[in-house]
Amino acid sequence: MIRRGFSLLEVIVVCALMGFVMGGVFLLFRMGTRGFSRAVSESGAVGELQRATRVIQRDLRLTHFLSASDRQREVTTSDGKVERDGLAVAGLANWADPSNFEVGTELPKWNRWILFYADGEDKGRLHRLEIQRSRNAKGSYYPLVPLGDLSSYMTSDPVQQEVALRVSTLCYQLRSFGVEIDPYKRLLRLTVRLNKDGVKRMTSEQRVQDSLEARFEISPMNSYPEI
Repeated sequence: MIRRGFSLLEVIVVCALMGFVMGGVFLLFRMGTRGFSRAVSESGAVGELQRATRVIQRDLRLTHFLSASDRQREVTTSDGKVERDGLAVAGLANWADPSNFEVGTELPKWNRWILFYADGEDKGRLHRLEIQRSRNAKGSYYPLVPLGDLSSYMTSDPVQQEVALRVSTLCYQLRSFGVEIDPYKRLLRLTVRLNKDGVKRMTSEQRVQDSLEARFEISPMNSYPEI
């Protein structure tokens, strides 16, 4: 009995078919991996933005509107010219401590300045800086005068500032931070935009640069008495 082997043509056809199958499997695997990476990047950016806005909204709701002062600033980065503003408002060291309130009136003793600002680095960071606010000559925390010029506090390394009581970084992939104080409606409007990590497209090696943005406005609840 004569056993017939595979011809060269048959071997070539089989190899070609296997190549097509393996290529398709690899393509599906790569698309799935990049889709997962995109989802992880999106989730991380959303979580970071949510954490930052929660902290900002909490402090701004508790403050006195007339204590607010801002510093408009534009810097040049790899994304072009972007807003990197600053906002300072009055705050308390501890809202749960009864000694931080005036006896009789129960008004807050505004013993802190809280400064939110974006540094000028290419990969920006959004900082929260607490600064001591002293009593006036009569021993009172009123009248409540805004902090004023914020430029000297808006440094790339707030930890090194002697006036800093507490420093935290809210965002590490900041693109822009915009501040608007509306004196007529007594609103504080803010825009926070983050860069999402660049991930490759599903079917190419090109990286996709994208951003995530949050816009909100706050009406401070403790804007009494008038100053």
